[in-house]
Amino acid sequence: IVEKETKIRESLKMMGVHTAALLCSFYGLQAIVFGVLSFIFSIFLTCFSPGDSAVLPASSTILVFVFFFLWCMAFVSFAFAFHTLFNKAMTGGIVAALVMLAQYVIYKVITITPGATSGVALGFLCLLPNCALTLGIELIGNFESLHIGATFGNLFYSDNNASLAMVLGMLMLDIVLWTMLGWYLENVFPKEFGVQQPPHFFLQKSYWKEEPRPRGSLIEPDGLFARLSRGLLGDTTDTLPGRAENDGSVEPVADSLQASIEIRGLRKTFSTPAGQKVAVSSLNMSMYEGQILALLGHNGAGKTTTIHMLTGMLAPSSGDATILGRSIRTEMDAIRKTVGVCP
Repeated sequence: IVEKETKIRESLKMMGVHTAALLCSFYGLQAIVFGVLSFIFSIFLTCFSPGDSAVLPASSTILVFVFFFLWCMAFVSFAFAFHTLFNKAMTGGIVAALVMLAQYVIYKVITITPGATSGVALGFLCLLPNCALTLGIELIGNFESLHIGATFGNLFYSDNNASLAMVLGMLMLDIVLWTMLGWYLENVFPKEFGVQQPPHFFLQKSYWKEEPRPRGSLIEPDGLFARLSRGLLGDTTDTLPGRAENDGSVEPVADSLQASIEIRGLRKTFSTPAGQKVAVSSLNMSMYEGQILALLGHNGAGKTTTIHMLTGMLAPSSGDATILGRSIRTEMDAIRKTVGVCP
C-alpha cells in the first residue's frame, strides 16, 4: 500500500516494468526472507531449546519448515489481495491487523467442540491463512503429545477430521487463489493512480496478446478529427473544425507528417472540498513523428496532468488518446513498452 501511496508501483510501470516482473520480485523477496526465517525457526523448534529438550523433539524438521514456510507465503498472498482494497497505508495496516486476528477468533468459535467440525468445513476454514496456521499447530501439538511427532509417515493421518496433508495442500491452494484474486482486484478496483480495467478484462484477447493497430484509430471516417488534428482546439463541440487553419494562430501541418499521438476530448476532474476541479478540459491535439512539442502554461494549467494521463499514472475522466494507434484506456501495458518518461 505504501508503494501505491507513493506512486512507486505506477512509476515503475510507466518505465515499462511489467506487472509479472513486479509480482515475481515481490514474491521472490518474501520467499527468501521467510524461507530463511522458517528454516531457523524449524531448527530451533525441533533440535534446540533453552531447556532440557526441544519444543518439538519428535517432529520432522523438514516438515515443520515446509508448514511454516507455506503459511508465510499464504500470508503474503493474502496481503497481496488485501492491499487492493486500500489506498492509504495506515488505514490498511490497522484493518489488516484486525482481519488477521478475526481469522483466529473465527476458527476458535467454529471448532469450539473438538471433532464436531467436518473435514469439508475445516478445509474451507483453511482458505484463511491464520485458520490453517492454527489447525496445523494443533495437529502438530497432538502428534507431539503422543510422542510420535509430525512426520511424513503420519502426514495423511486424520485427527479430528483433519490431516497435515490437507493443511499443507490448502496452504498451497491459498497461495494460488489469493494471488489470482489480488491480480484481478488490482486491475479492476478503483485506485488513485493507474488505469482501471473493466471487470471482464481477462476475457479480452487484446489483454493476453498484442495485436497490431493502425495509426490514428480515433480519427473518424468523416475527416472531422483529421481536420482537428491540424491544430490545438479547446472544445470538441466547436462546429468549425477548420478554425485552427483559418485564424492564423496555428502553423499548418504538412501532409507528409504522420501523427504518432492523437488526443481527442481528453478531460480530467478531481473532487475537492470546494467541488469538482477541472484540471484538463476537453483537450484535442496531435503529436507528429520527427517533431518536438512543448506544453507551456502557468502552474495548474494541466500540463503534468496531461502527461500523467498519457503515461497511465492517472485515468482520464472522459475522452481518449491513442499512442501509435493504441488507446490509453485499454492498452496501456502495450503503450508503455514504447514510451519513456523522465519526470
